[in-house]
Amino acid sequence: MRIDRLTVQNFKKFTDQTFALHPHFTLLVGDNGAGKTSVLDALAVALGLWHKAAPGSNWRNILPEEIRLDPVAAGDRVLFQPRLPSKITAAGRIGQREGLRWTRMVRDGGTRTTNAEAKDAEEAIAHLVREADLLHAPLPVLAYYGAGRAWLPTNKRPPGRTSQHKPQRFDAYRN
Repeated sequence: MRIDRLTVQNFKKFTDQTFALHPHFTLLVGDNGAGKTSVLDALAVALGLWHKAAPGSNWRNILPEEIRLDPVAAGDRVLFQPRLPSKITAAGRIGQREGLRWTRMVRDGGTRTTNAEAKDAEEAIAHLVREADLLHAPLPVLAYYGAGRAWLPTNKRPPGRTSQHKPQRFDAYRN
């Protein structure tokens, strides 16, 4: 999978911003608060579509606290209202399919991330997973460590998991 372009709308600090990504290497540089981690979070949401094809894994959605808030005057107060839709749109290549474009979003009036505008990309990913299963080929490693990794507890076992749990191929994609 390769993402060539990422468009972020109403996500964290971004109202509407497009990022062109180099196919081999992209470096994000900026002052604190410039949005570097927000771009990485948006990429994680875009890549989260991959995890939908992996049974039992948790994929990365747009979190309620990541939806951009707009100030709205209400008498003598200012209220902050979520600005929807909140969208992450990626364009690139999945397997041999070039020029794919997919969007993951929280729609107006919605609360959950939808993949309704990502069907072609989902199909391409499902094809790759089926092909890998038939060939007993390894699956790609997708890793993302957000800025919160320094202080959030990530070494705890998920509730309900025991040492008798039979390992599954997709366990590596959890957390």
